[in-house]
Amino acid sequence: MRAAALLSGAALSAAVLTACVGGASEPPFLSEESPTPTAAATESGGMDGFREFAALIDEAVTSGDGILLTARMPTQSVRALRGDVVDYASWQEVRSWFESLVSEAVAEESDVFGGGEAILYAVARTGESRYQAIVTAIEPSRYRRIGVYEFTFRDSRWRLVTASMDPGWSPEVFLTGDCTECYDHWERWEGTP
Repeated sequence: MRAAALLSGAALSAAVLTACVGGASEPPFLSEESPTPTAAATESGGMDGFREFAALIDEAVTSGDGILLTARMPTQSVRALRGDVVDYASWQEVRSWFESLVSEAVAEESDVFGGGEAILYAVARTGESRYQAIVTAIEPSRYRRIGVYEFTFRDSRWRLVTASMDPGWSPEVFLTGDCTECYDHWERWEGTP
């Protein structure tokens, strides 16, 4: 229950917490003031829009490249949950953690949640404006790793605001839709077992 309370409090945070720098200063970041015209013209909000965007996350998992996540960070760092610790993660940390989650996956392993390969397992919504992409894989130690990437739709594009890197709670919190305290809406990603 403690985990659900921590998750709920973290997920419902109203303000986007950012590090010292107010805007993008180097690639792959885009500043708040200048989203790409293509992205602004093609992205839409709401759960339907997030599902469309999540297809790009699914492609990033398949390719093993975390550039999509870092390109969606409004600043050089985002709020990060690591176990019970809330702090900030740089774009390098977010990308490195995502890429290691994918590259260290052991496809031959399995558990009650499915195979060990890295997959976009589910998408979820908390409140009216927080959307999560839940990525999982089994690592060589046979431990199921979880990455929860939380986005908001702002300035006509999806923005990464929180990266939960191995949050330390039971996989059931993230990999089932049973935690009604955690999500207002949860759905398994298309094609996951």
